[in-house]
Amino acid sequence: MNDSLTAAQLREKSPEDLKVLLGDLYKERFTLRMCMAAGEIKTHRFRSIKRMIARIKTCLAEEVRNDARSA
Repeated sequence: MNDSLTAAQLREKSPEDLKVLLGDLYKERFTLRMCMAAGEIKTHRFRSIKRMIARIKTCLAEEVRNDARSA
């Protein structure tokens, strides 16, 4: 997963691409959570995944809000 995507770069992507990326992040977060519960790994990756999910959700919400204003 690419952690270096900024909000500006995310805004350039289509909503469909953002939804795919969001799904991938949810899957990765689930996998990490299961590994941690099993005691296999300890990682700080949760923080970066959580922030990336928030960025994507914000970009999607901005898009919906902009579409509502222009309609």
